[in-house]
Amino acid sequence: MAQLADLPPENCYKVLNDRLDHQLREVLNHFNIKLTEEDIFSRCQICNRDEFLLLSNNALSDLAK
Repeated sequence: MAQLADLPPENCYKVLNDRLDHQLREVLNHFNIKLTEEDIFSRCQICNRDEFLLLSNNALSDLAK
């Protein structure tokens, strides 16, 4: 795993605001990240993959057991 000292300065940013919504805006602006509606929930929040399976209610219920 890279140490902070190993990272180029342009890959680092110290978030200044305490509010989550402002923190997000800071990071997006600093790194010039443009989000679209299609980007939201386009990846799994757990594994970061962009592949999904469509499951029936029964299959999902079986997995939840």
